[in-house]
Amino acid sequence: MLRALPRYQTAAILPARRAAVKCLHHTWTVVNHGLALTAFGLAVGPGLGGAAARSFSSLVYRISPYHTVTFAGTAVAIGGAAALMTYVATLRARSIDPLVVLEHESANG
Repeated sequence: MLRALPRYQTAAILPARRAAVKCLHHTWTVVNHGLALTAFGLAVGPGLGGAAARSFSSLVYRISPYHTVTFAGTAVAIGGAAALMTYVATLRARSIDPLVVLEHESANG
C-alpha cells in the first residue's frame, strides 16, 4: 500500500506510525510495571492469607479456611481488576498533555 502513495504522503505516514508504536510501547511499559506490583502482591498475599485463615476459621461456614478454589478465584479476580484498572489509567494519562498539567500545577502551586 505504501508503494502506491506519492513520496510526500509516505513521508507523512511513517513518522505517524512510529509515534503510534512508540506510544503503544510506553503504554505497555506502564501496564507491565503495574502488573509486576500486582504479581508481587499475589505472591505474598496467599501466604499471609493462609497464615491468617486459622484465626478467621470461625467466621466461615462449611468451607475450609484453606479452600484452594477461594484463594485461586480471589487471585484471578484481583489480577484481572488490577490489569484492567492499570490499562484504563494508562490510557487516561496518555491522553493528557504534560505541558498543560505542568502549567496547571505551577499556577496553583
